[in-house]
Amino acid sequence: MRPTTGTEYTANPPRAELRDADGVLTLFLHGHWTVYTIETAKKSLQQLRAQRTASRFARIDLAGVSRMDTSGALLINSICSATAKYATPELQNSNPDFAAILELSQK
Repeated sequence: MRPTTGTEYTANPPRAELRDADGVLTLFLHGHWTVYTIETAKKSLQQLRAQRTASRFARIDLAGVSRMDTSGALLINSICSATAKYATPELQNSNPDFAAILELSQK
């Protein structure tokens, strides 16, 4: 088995974008959400916080997430916790493997 380097995990940097999907404000996540990219993910999210409605989205769409580890899952769960004063966003289109990591990192 070939060793894995951080470069392989940063080839698809994380991105976050807010947009309307079927009348519901949705946070779309893309790329690798891993320990190697967590700082880039945080910067992407900080840029969204400048928008007035950034904390009032109802869904998080994970269809564009290509890799996730515990660091990424913890960050995504922290997004859910931070918006809980308005409503807990629904996670959708998650890879089944990611769903398990997200659930375990909530505890």
